[in-house]
Amino acid sequence: MTLESQLINKSYYQMYINEHENVQPIRVLGDAYQEELQKDLPNLTSIRFAQGEIYFHNRDFEAAIFKWENIAGELELWARKNIADAYYESGLLSNAEDLYLSIETNDLTLKTEVALQLFHSTLIGKNVRKPLR
Repeated sequence: MTLESQLINKSYYQMYINEHENVQPIRVLGDAYQEELQKDLPNLTSIRFAQGEIYFHNRDFEAAIFKWENIAGELELWARKNIADAYYESGLLSNAEDLYLSIETNDLTLKTEVALQLFHSTLIGKNVRKPLR
């Protein structure tokens, strides 16, 4: 699976889980987080991003948003899109739309995903109920 596919499907966390299939994903990520903290210069960005996905898939949108708010670097715009997705799933369509519209990127895949979500949120306002992702 490509990185783009992982980001679209919120399955980036799988890169941490693959070798630990018999352990709960949140435990694997918690252990990875603690291990990273032991380094001289810890970089928790990818672990936080992955934790946000796990929380999102378990419908704990508040925890997912908290994790994604602490993302910087190359995953930052995807994290913002995911925060908007969490608002969307929570029924906070106005917040989701505002955040989707604030994302400025040259990444064609991310632009497309944001446009699809904006299009779909417009349909929701017209009583179409099923979210895209």
